[in-house]
Amino acid sequence: MTRGIDVRPPLRAAAALTLAGAAALLAPPAAAADWLSLNSTELGREPGPVTPFGFVQPAAFLHSGDAVSGLRGEALSPYNGEVPAFNAAPGGSTWGVQLQRARFGLRGQIPQSHDKINYFLMIELAPNGITRASPVAPTDVSLTFTHLPGAKLRVGQFKLPTMEEIVPSAVVELEFIQFSQTLVKLLGENKVTDGALVGGAFGFRDVGLMLFDGFQKDHLAASYALMVSNGSGINRVDADRTKDLTGRVELAWVTEGGREDPDREEIKVGAWHLQGQRELPGAEAGDDPRAVERVRQGAFLRVEQGVAWGMVEAARGRGMLEIGQTPPFPGSPYVVVEDGEGRGLVGQAGLRVDLDPLGADDLTVGLKARYEDYRQQTEDPEKLRVFRTTTLGLELDPGRFVRVELNTELRRVEAPQADADTRRLLGSLGPRHGAQVTARF
Repeated sequence: MTRGIDVRPPLRAAAALTLAGAAALLAPPAAAADWLSLNSTELGREPGPVTPFGFVQPAAFLHSGDAVSGLRGEALSPYNGEVPAFNAAPGGSTWGVQLQRARFGLRGQIPQSHDKINYFLMIELAPNGITRASPVAPTDVSLTFTHLPGAKLRVGQFKLPTMEEIVPSAVVELEFIQFSQTLVKLLGENKVTDGALVGGAFGFRDVGLMLFDGFQKDHLAASYALMVSNGSGINRVDADRTKDLTGRVELAWVTEGGREDPDREEIKVGAWHLQGQRELPGAEAGDDPRAVERVRQGAFLRVEQGVAWGMVEAARGRGMLEIGQTPPFPGSPYVVVEDGEGRGLVGQAGLRVDLDPLGADDLTVGLKARYEDYRQQTEDPEKLRVFRTTTLGLELDPGRFVRVELNTELRRVEAPQADADTRRLLGSLGPRHGAQVTARF
C-alpha cells in the first residue's frame, strides 16, 4: 500500500504567504520615527525659511457615569445627588462638543545660517489647560543649532524628553483621544497655590536647553537627549533657584525606513529619567522655602511592523504627586501630595489597514485597544487608589490630513483600604465615550 503525501504543510505555507502578502499590500505606513530630531530640526524636509503648519481637534464626549448616592459620612454626605467631576466634562456637562486643541505654528531654517540653525514656533488657541490663564498661549518657542556632529543643541521652550506616549508629534502619534492616567498624573504638572490652579498647565514642556542627536547605520538606530530646564513650566520666568535634569536614551532595530522617515518600521526600547526640586513656602509664615524632590522615570518597548503596532510603557514617580480635586466635585481644592508616590503600566496595540486595494481610495482603518493600571499614593495603603482603564478605539483616515477617532473608555477605580463612602463614590465612575476629528495642514 502506497502512503499518501501530506499536503497540509505546503498548504499552510501557501496560506501564510498569501496572508502575509495581503497584509503587506494593505499595510499603510508605520508611525514610528526619530521624533527628537524630527520635532526640532528640518530633517527630511526641503530647507526653507518659513513653513506654516497647524491642526485643530474638535471632539464630542458622553459620560455615562451616575450621580453619587448613599453617602453617609459627614465629609461626603453633602454631595449626595451630585455628579462627580470624573463623570463630567470640565464645564460640568455630561455630554457636549469641545475644541480639544487648535495649534498653529511656523518652522524653518534661519536665512544665512548655512542650514545650521532651525526655529520652531507654535501657539495654542483652544480652551484647555494650557490656555487657562490666557486665550492664546505659546507652547513651543525654540532654536536648534546643528553645527556639531552628534551633539545638536536646542534652546527655548519645548517638550521634555520623557514618556514615549508624549514625545512624538501630537497629530501623527496620539493613538487615543485621552492621555493615559499614568502620563497625566505623573507628568501633567500644574502650579497650585492654596488649593487653586494658578496659570496654565505646563503641557509636558519646560524652558531650558537640550543636547541631543540620533544615529542610524543600516538596521541599527539610536538616539539620546539630555535637558536642563527651569522646572517652572511654560510661559513663566524661572521662579526659584533649582533646575530640572532630564535624560532619555533609545535603541531601535529598523526593518524599513531611515532617520528622516516619519513612518519607519522598527522595534525600539528606551528609558528616561527626570529629577528636580520644587520650592514650597515654609511650614510657618516667614520660614525659608522648603525644597521637595520630584523624581520621574520610566521605560518602554515599541513595535511598528506592517499592519500591526504595539507599545508597553512603565513609569513611576515620587514627590509632588498631583491627585486632582479632592473630593472630586466642582469647587473642591486641587491637591498635590508633597511626598506622594505613583506608578503605572500601559499596554496598547492595534492594526492599521489601507483599504485602497479594496476600492476605498485614500481610506485607512485602524482598530486599537489600550489597558492601563495606574496606582496612586502607593506610599499610603489607606489612600491607595488603583485606576484600571480599558480603551477601545476605531480610527478612520480618509486622507493624509484628516483623521477621525472613536473611543470608549471602560473605567474603574479601586480603593482597597478606604472607607465605605469613598468606595461608594468611586463606584459611581462610569464609561466615557468620545469622538474626535483631527484636521491638519
